[in-house]
Amino acid sequence: MTFKEEFPMRRTKDQVTDVSEIIKIFETAHYIHWGINDKKSVYPYVVTTDYGYEYVNDVLTIYIHGAPAGRKIDLIKENPHVGFNIETETSLWSPVEKNDYNFTTNYKSIIGTAIGEVLENPTDKAHGLTLLINRETEGGFSDSDYKKHDLDYVKVVKFTVQHLSAKHHFRTKNT
Repeated sequence: MTFKEEFPMRRTKDQVTDVSEIIKIFETAHYIHWGINDKKSVYPYVVTTDYGYEYVNDVLTIYIHGAPAGRKIDLIKENPHVGFNIETETSLWSPVEKNDYNFTTNYKSIIGTAIGEVLENPTDKAHGLTLLINRETEGGFSDSDYKKHDLDYVKVVKFTVQHLSAKHHFRTKNT
C-alpha cells in the first residue's frame, strides 16, 4: 500500500514511501503527539501519549489509552478528526569544519491525520490495550488477560489513519 498524503511533501529527497520503513518508524518511536481540535479555543489541544498500532489489510490503526474522563476524551468525542506526529532517531548533526554553522537535526518522522473512535466494546478495548502494552513491555499479554473492572474503567481510543507522510534526514560526520 502507498499511504496517501494529505499535502504533498516539498522536499521529496528525504521522503520515505516504503511501507516496511514506515512501519519501522512506528515500531521504534516511543511517543505520539496528537493535535486535537477544541471548538472552545482557537488553538488545538496537543497531547503526547504512548501507543500501540497494527497494520492489517492496508489499514494502519493506532490505539491509545487513558482515564475514563478528561479533556482528551471529551474533545475526541466532539470532533474525532486529529493530526499526529512521531519522531525517532533524533540527534544533532554538527559540521566538521570550523566556522561552518550548517547544523541540522538527524531524524525519522511521520505526520498524519486520523479519525478517532472511543471504544466501548470490551473485546475491542482489550485488543487495543494488548497491542499497546506488548509494544511497551517484553510482551506476553493477550486480549483475555484483562479483568472486567479494568476494561470498564479505562478508555481506549482507536485511530484509523487517513493520511500520512514519512521522512528521514541523516547526515554523517563526513558530509
